[in-house]
This record gives sequence, C-alpha cells and structure tokens, in this order.
Amino acid sequence: MSFVVISHVKYPAELAEKIQQAGQDLVPVIRAQPGIISFNFHKGNDENCTMMYWECESDQAYAACFQAPEWLSIMEENKALFASEGVEFAQSTYTKLA
Repeated sequence: MSFVVISHVKYPAELAEKIQQAGQDLVPVIRAQPGIISFNFHKGNDENCTMMYWECESDQAYAACFQAPEWLSIMEENKALFASEGVEFAQSTYTKLA
C-alpha cells in the first residue's frame, strides 16, 4: 500500500505565473526525497489552480519532504506569495488499495 495526497492551490489570475513557477521549483526537490514513489504537478485548464499528485511509501515519507532544506528554502522565498489574498490551499489524502 502507499499513501496518496492530492493538493490543490487556487489563486487570482495575476499570481498564476509566480505560483506556477514556485510549484515547478519544488518538483525536483520532491522527486529527490526518499520514499516518494511518484509526484506530478498539473495546471488547471478551466480556472486558476494547480494540482499536485503525490504517491509516497508512507505518510511519514510525505511529512519528511517538508523538512528537506531545499523545500524549506523555496517555501521561505515564497512565503508572502502563498499568503497573498485569494490564494487557497486544500488537500485530500488516500491509501492506495490496488
């Protein structure tokens, strides 16, 4: 079994390029972490949003990503951006059955 997370970020149109770039900066960092089976980053076609699909060996592997120095650096650089008015985060977690 594996641990799956689907993360959604919605944002105002004027922040789209910056938020998408921050997400793209995170992709190689996430993929390099131990316990990450798969990670994909998608842009919404009908609205200003992105979706990240994570498949990890465990919820502990997922949580460990947030302690990686590279992750912390990118998040610190974009702290004000992610706290901007109109930026909304949501996530759902799943256990893969098959």
